Amino acid sequence: VLGYRLWDSHQDEPVGTCEESPWDSDHLIVTRDRRSHLGGVVQCVERATGEVLWTVGPDLDALVDAFGEEIVMAADFSARTEGYPDVEGDGDPELLVRFTHGLYYPTAICLVDRDGNVRSHYASKGHVLSLAHEDIDGDGREEVVGGGTNNDPAYQGAQLFILDDRHAHGATVDSLCNPWSPLPDSALVRVVLPKFPDPYMEQMTATRLAAWNLQIFRSPDGEARLSCEIGGPDPRQRMVVHFDDRLRPFGAEPSDKFREVARAEWPDSLRHAPGPTDRVWLAEWLGTHRRFEAGHRPSGGAGR
Repeated sequence: VLGYRLWDSHQDEPVGTCEESPWDSDHLIVTRDRRSHLGGVVQCVERATGEVLWTVGPDLDALVDAFGEEIVMAADFSARTEGYPDVEGDGDPELLVRFTHGLYYPTAICLVDRDGNVRSHYASKGHVLSLAHEDIDGDGREEVVGGGTNNDPAYQGAQLFILDDRHAHGATVDSLCNPWSPLPDSALVRVVLPKFPDPYMEQMTATRLAAWNLQIFRSPDGEARLSCEIGGPDPRQRMVVHFDDRLRPFGAEPSDKFREVARAEWPDSLRHAPGPTDRVWLAEWLGTHRRFEAGHRPSGGAGR
């Protein structure tokens, strides 16, 4: 009120973001930059004094179990808050946090309660580029939906998953992706759409496909539906793929810009051949997806 400085953050502990806690207006939720001596973490801080009440970071041991020490320890993590879903439906939301590796993977998606307890920790081989939360199945508890990429050589594809109050642990491991890991994939459901054949990926100057800009909406009959953009880093060369509430893909359509780019810039060998702009070709590509439900073991090859 008087303009006096009460406290400030130490210059060696750079802040990423700062927002008011949803649980107590006297507390702040602060993310630390990966350059902090703690690395990228999220903290709850007393607004009046700057006292740190709790600190949460990624579970490095679990990440090493999933993807190996050489990968995990090759870079630091950044932290970003992604909203406050109520996954237990008790009116007391959890904090959704994304911890992103400084290289290509892994990413850890965590749910944290008001006391700083990590309620769930889910690790992805590949960056998670989009997160949303909503009560998809109408049971009064919100689900978390994530989309991004799976950069395992077997896929190099777009990946989506759904987490809920009981299925939000483990890692994106399966019979093709890190099958040696002892961790199960306990996501409620996960789907991977593999990359296009090499000539199309090369023309799109993309190494892998990814899922961007997740949207959740309701059909006229009230059923939840999901859609996202699938493609590489160039937004002009993405398509919209539609999923039901259990991540079963049922349609794909390239954007008008994708079609324009294909007609104008692709060589004749690709422009006049079936490919990502052809409806039949797209239906066949969608049919190559691998889908996993909660409880499958990595070595079991339980893709559906």
